[in-house]
Parts: sequence; C-alpha cells; structure tokens
Amino acid sequence: MFKDPFEEFEEIFGNLVRSGYRVYKPPISAYETDDEFVIYMAVGGADKTSLKVIYDNGTLIISGKRPEPEGPENRIYHIAEIYFGPFERRLYLNADIDVDNITSKYENGLLEVKIPKKKKTIQIEVE
Repeated sequence: MFKDPFEEFEEIFGNLVRSGYRVYKPPISAYETDDEFVIYMAVGGADKTSLKVIYDNGTLIISGKRPEPEGPENRIYHIAEIYFGPFERRLYLNADIDVDNITSKYENGLLEVKIPKKKKTIQIEVE
C-alpha cells in the first residue's frame, strides 16, 4: 500500500532541516481489505474545520490544526507533551484506487479516511 517508510522519513527530515521548524505527525493506524484501505489518525482537540484530506497523484495528504487553549501570554510550561499548532501526514499510496469515492469523517478525536480500491475484475457481456 505505501512506499518504503525510509523514503518518507528522508523526505520529511530533509524538509524539516531546510525549513527550520518542527513538523508534527499525528499517529495513524491503517489496514487493508479486499475492497479498500482504511486510515485512522488521532487528532483529538483539532478544529474540525481545519482538517483537510487531499489526494494528489498517488499521495494522500492529511493536515489540520490543533489550537492552543486560551491562557495568559506570560505562562511558563513545566511539561509540554501535547502538541498545538499545524500538523500534516503524507501517505504515498501504491495502488489503483477509486479517487472519486474517498470518504472521511471526524468523530471523538479520530479522523477516519476510507479509500476504495478500483475493481480489477469486471464481467463483460457477450453479444
């Protein structure tokens, strides 16, 4: 389903070094059935309106933003394990997929993306 994970790491790491800022990649789980690929991304606290799912020439791009809670400007964190701000994941799909029927939904902090496979076998009527 996906390209070599080291290839993705090299691309992300190279972009990180060149851009000079931190890139957050929310955790995902993905599985495949005979009919589709299903991806879950943990994005609890994300603003639903900021979530974007884009398919572009073999790459699924999922992005969004988790806004920082309101608070005083002069706060000093002692522990900061929760990432706030923009995030993005790029998944390289190596399969024939039905682009027109990709769906996504966001519920209880989990984004679900369903990517149907193109049917490879069709029956041709004989005239």
